[in-house]
Amino acid sequence: MVAVAAAVALTVAGGVHSAYAAGGQAAEGQAANGKAALVTDPASLVNTKIMTGNSGNDFPGAQAPFGMIQWSPNMQNRSAGGNYDNSSTSLRGYALTNLAGPGCDAMGDDPIMPLVGAAPTNVAGTMVSYDHASEIANAGYFSAKSSGGQVRTELTATTRSGMARITYPASTQAAILVKLRDTPTIRAADPSSGKIVSDTEISGTTTSGHFCGDVATYTVHFDVVFDHPFTTSKVIGSDGIYVSFDTTANQVVQAKVGISFVSDANAKANWQAENPNWDFDAIKNATHTAFNDHLSRIDIAGGTADQQKLFYTSLYHVLNHPNVVSDANGQYLGYDKAVHTTIAGQSAHYENFSGWDIYHNEASLAALVAPRETGEMSTSLMQAYEQAGAIPQWGFMNSFNGVMIGDSAPAIAAEYHAFGARGANDQTLLADLVKQATTNNRVRGNSTTYDSLGYTANDPSLTIEWTQQDFALSRLAYALGDTAHGDLLTKRSLYWKNIVDPQTGLLSPRASNGTFTHVTPSDTTHNYVEGSAAQYRFQVPNDQPALASRLGGDTATNALLDDLFKSFNDESPTRAFLTNEFSQGQQWFYNWTHAPSHTQEVVHRWLTTTYAATCCTYPNNDDLGTMSSQYVWAAMGIYPENLGTADVTLNAPTFTQVDIHLLSGNTLTITAPQASAANYYIQSLSVNGAASTKTWLPGSLFTTGGTVAFTLGSAASTWGSALGDEPPSYDGTTGPPPAGSNVALNKPATGSASCNANEAPAKAVNGSVGGGNSDKWCSAAATKFLQVDLGATTAITSFTVRHAQSGGEQAAYNTRDFDLQVSADGVNFTTVVQARGNTAAVTSHPVTTSGRYVRLNVIAGDQTAGTVARIYELEVYA
Repeated sequence: MVAVAAAVALTVAGGVHSAYAAGGQAAEGQAANGKAALVTDPASLVNTKIMTGNSGNDFPGAQAPFGMIQWSPNMQNRSAGGNYDNSSTSLRGYALTNLAGPGCDAMGDDPIMPLVGAAPTNVAGTMVSYDHASEIANAGYFSAKSSGGQVRTELTATTRSGMARITYPASTQAAILVKLRDTPTIRAADPSSGKIVSDTEISGTTTSGHFCGDVATYTVHFDVVFDHPFTTSKVIGSDGIYVSFDTTANQVVQAKVGISFVSDANAKANWQAENPNWDFDAIKNATHTAFNDHLSRIDIAGGTADQQKLFYTSLYHVLNHPNVVSDANGQYLGYDKAVHTTIAGQSAHYENFSGWDIYHNEASLAALVAPRETGEMSTSLMQAYEQAGAIPQWGFMNSFNGVMIGDSAPAIAAEYHAFGARGANDQTLLADLVKQATTNNRVRGNSTTYDSLGYTANDPSLTIEWTQQDFALSRLAYALGDTAHGDLLTKRSLYWKNIVDPQTGLLSPRASNGTFTHVTPSDTTHNYVEGSAAQYRFQVPNDQPALASRLGGDTATNALLDDLFKSFNDESPTRAFLTNEFSQGQQWFYNWTHAPSHTQEVVHRWLTTTYAATCCTYPNNDDLGTMSSQYVWAAMGIYPENLGTADVTLNAPTFTQVDIHLLSGNTLTITAPQASAANYYIQSLSVNGAASTKTWLPGSLFTTGGTVAFTLGSAASTWGSALGDEPPSYDGTTGPPPAGSNVALNKPATGSASCNANEAPAKAVNGSVGGGNSDKWCSAAATKFLQVDLGATTAITSFTVRHAQSGGEQAAYNTRDFDLQVSADGVNFTTVVQARGNTAAVTSHPVTTSGRYVRLNVIAGDQTAGTVARIYELEVYA
């Protein structure tokens, strides 16, 4: 079969790890070495009904990875986007397009309904009974019975086409009804049409769209061909197409459908290119293999059967969107509404970037398991900018619908790049993203005012969104060698500090004249998008220590977090809302405030009370795989908190072993032999065989691979709670954190006379800036110096100095002029860094030198050449 050969060729070309063998089953029991066996056929564990009900709103039907078609049952009562309802027993038909839980009605185009009977007069109102108990819902395959159990429909899909195998009773009226105007958002003025092409082929078009009430539309073209002639046919106005078959001799009718967003001809060409024959099982097996090529990039062992099923179904959801929208010939409709063609080397153009939702963690996970596809998604973002002069913050099809706030493309692109994906021209994409971030445009409409104020007036959520995006984009700029924009965007990422109300400690509305609206923690009315002031308080995922300092230090911050995490689903405005996107990652905040056991407990409680391997328990929208992605990361024991980097922070894994097969060809293996329902506290950790108390792993492991071995227990421990164990944070750092270890940490320190007894030199090498305004070395002596004895002559690669603002003091106190010196004997010093005119809160200084003693000489103690030096940390990296 052509489709099978194409799938195999794609697997080989992509260099994808795959443990799939046709007919294989999930591994059970123990391997020969006594350990739990790794799953060998993860696609067989996928249950696509998970997260369809309650409010998850996913769809259970058949799709290929990132496919154009999602052939899925649409029920009389339709969920938002997924168009499915497990409690509804009336079927509208099997629609060709669906969207996984976006929170608004969407898609559900052209439901195709098998039935027994004559052509109806009311097409949209025609329903048949539906049997949920008969459903089989796997990766790339769906089956169910309808019409009182008389009709069994089986569905599978390639990237741009679907295939159905329908078993009817013996009848002369075994029929197909295509509903041209049953899309939930279709309006009276939206055109539709159908056509009988021959006695085995029909085609049609439907225009719909209006996502979340928007005016924008798209048109879906379809072409359906059957494996034997129909006996009657009828186009029912602009409402539908009816055909019937005589199944008295042969009760099985097969159909192939191609869709296109460009033309009828392309719809037909799509199924011809991907499925020219009539072998349903071959297509089903090829799509199963295609999913395994992605799912088996992460092998797991241990856990319960339900945990394994939930893990791989959640990972499957990451592979649903964004979607291929270009045809087999490369044509697609761009954001300028013109037909474009994919460029050389680009196999597909993608749309449906649920930006506000997916940038926190879904984009990074997608890059990990689908680097080729996410690289082409980066190219697609670049093409959107070329066509429209901006990249939408939530791009539904080829439109700017403005459904959510922010500017999500920078973080999506930065996450893709950090985890290995590469677009056709990432330098051009970076330039596009920087221009979008720094000029007034349809996405960032008030960039000039934003920079003049240092915040968006009276809009805390938008300020927080943009600071996160600027931070992520700074990491992409550094990765691509653009230090100037990296520095600029890093400084911009600190604008969140300008909306911390000193009276309440909340990220608050601030007017253009600088005055705050003093909101309460339960406030939901002052531009807190889908949340409250309490829920937004901790949404600073790249500068946690600075935020904790403003909240009164670690102890006070941990008390606020403990109160927030008493529940997880917005049970009250002062409780967490972890089932919504804006707050993703907050449960790991304790790792920066030296209470990692609290993160371990909260993450375990959240995973086990919010997620389940059932259809109808998840309480909020999956939002195109976002909530599923959050589960996958946490179940592996790692989470990508710092946007635009591949660094991950830690919690206890759910599984005894996780093997992540990397694009480099290496493997990152995570083990936790004691993992169980009772053992979710980390007792110790080793990384590549060396003991570690760090609550994070460097992103380099996602290239080099390695081993990460957890020891877990049932009681909280002090592991990871010492100063210096916390993950990286970025309070004005002008680049990525230095490689190597801080060899000055807790070493003997001396210096000129301190301002106060509790501000002695040792405070500048204790690994902390979050202990309040006395967590520093302060000196007002005439000659101000700080000296550290490293204990032995050491090769030094860089220094980091954390000035006054990094500890929560005003920027005017940041050290303006200073020298860094080294010495072998503590007497004769050589100057290796001269810093003049500094304004930053944190400065980094690469060097190539060595010495036992390091000395910081302060020349101008603050921005006005003041006489007081304030140094929160002097870090020396080897």
